[in-house]
Amino acid sequence: SFVGSAKDSDVAIIEGQGALLHPVSTATLPLLRGSCPTDLIFCHKAHIDALKDYPEIKLPPLKDFLELYQNLSSVMGTFPMPQIAAVHLNTTVLEDPEAYRCCEQLQNELGIPVVDLLRMDPSPVIARLLC
Repeated sequence: SFVGSAKDSDVAIIEGQGALLHPVSTATLPLLRGSCPTDLIFCHKAHIDALKDYPEIKLPPLKDFLELYQNLSSVMGTFPMPQIAAVHLNTTVLEDPEAYRCCEQLQNELGIPVVDLLRMDPSPVIARLLC
C-alpha cells in the first residue's frame, strides 16, 4: 500500500491536485492534512491574478497564499510547520528572458528558490530539499 511504502521511505513525493481556492477542487486539503508534509513545493502560473475559468476569483498575494498552505498543513501549529521549499513557476506563456526575470523577481520577493522545473536548472530546489 502507499502508506506502507511511504512509511518505509526517507522521502515520499505526493503530487497535489487543484488548489485550495478552486471552487470545484476538493482534493487539496485532504492531501495536505493526510500527508503531514515537511516540505512543500508550491506550483503557480506566471502572470495570472485570477483563476482561469473563474476570473471573479482573484488570487491573494503569493506570500499570503504560501502561509495559508503552511498553516493548513500544520493545522494552525498543531503539527510541525512544513517549510515552503520552493515555487515551481509555470512560465510556458513567457519567452526565456522574461521567464528567468519573472522567477528572479519572485525569488527575491519570497526568499526561496523559484524556478520553472520544466525548463530551468532544478538544482536550487533539490539543494533546498536536501538541507
